[in-house]
Amino acid sequence: MYSIGCDLHSKRMQLCLVDDAPSHEGYPLPEEAVLLEAKVPATREALAGWLGKADRVAEGSKAIAVETTSNWEWFVDAASLLVEDVHLVHAQRAKAIASARIKTDKIDARVLAWLLKNDLVPDVFIPSFEDRELREVFRHRSYLIKERTAFKNRVHSLLKKRGIRQNHSDLFGAGGRQFLTELELGEPHELVLEQSLEVIDGLTERIEASDLYLDGHPRRPSGMVGRLKTTPGLGQRLSMHAALEIVEISRFPSDGDYVSYCGLAPGTHESDETSHRRGLLPHGNRYLKWIYTHGAQHAKRHPYFRSTYRRQKRKNGKMIARLTVARKMARSNYHMLRKGEDFLGGA
Repeated sequence: MYSIGCDLHSKRMQLCLVDDAPSHEGYPLPEEAVLLEAKVPATREALAGWLGKADRVAEGSKAIAVETTSNWEWFVDAASLLVEDVHLVHAQRAKAIASARIKTDKIDARVLAWLLKNDLVPDVFIPSFEDRELREVFRHRSYLIKERTAFKNRVHSLLKKRGIRQNHSDLFGAGGRQFLTELELGEPHELVLEQSLEVIDGLTERIEASDLYLDGHPRRPSGMVGRLKTTPGLGQRLSMHAALEIVEISRFPSDGDYVSYCGLAPGTHESDETSHRRGLLPHGNRYLKWIYTHGAQHAKRHPYFRSTYRRQKRKNGKMIARLTVARKMARSNYHMLRKGEDFLGGA
């Protein structure tokens, strides 16, 4: 099988076709192994045109590898219709396997082709087109919720700055909104409050519109959603979103791998006999991280998580306590899905 490497950018992409001769052990590739390479516009038409040339240069089945850039989805969808095998490559792991002092688009494309040729590609799981389409709505919904939370926090901050105390359990419920409308803050604070509330209302309308779309979507929840929904803090929406991000729990060898993928694994610095915990590792699925940290706000009151939250809160503060509960939720979900069980709460 012929191997193709693609260095994909927003406007251009570098493509490299290498031969199907026995595996080249070392990098760089010998020049005679490169059959065709070019930089073309990053469009479906240009990709189809270049692959047509590749078919004329080398008849036979082909595999193509592309890194996880921000625009990989259209490329994978288009390439899947034109070549036999498509690989989405973990960018950082690929760099660890084949690092180069000189970095150019041509070298990057050749490296990907070489990795594919030698069966060294660190593959990333590619969800189905249908899963990705529905997942996009949930991701958009999570973004709207985060923006709304940011503006609610701005209102809380404004009241603190003005020395105003309030005892409403929900400042943005009926009683809380009445309290806010009766405040006399003076300029410019009244303008800030008024506009913040308008933005919150607008975002709430859009979140509700997203919910209506999801309610009317023909796809029905999977068994994974039903199990996740039994977890305290994860309702129907968060469970469906989590299921679309996970897709297959079997792709995670251990609960530690899953927690790390969720972006909830703490870093560790160890030297001799000294070991220190650091902040969360920077890589991971930020949507699953948001799902669990958002759900932890409610899960922390459940008996199974309550003692963990209180202990960590006394020792490290609210933020670390919330992250610890989120991590415990993720670990529980991993074992639930692997064993095919509902949440038992330590029973």
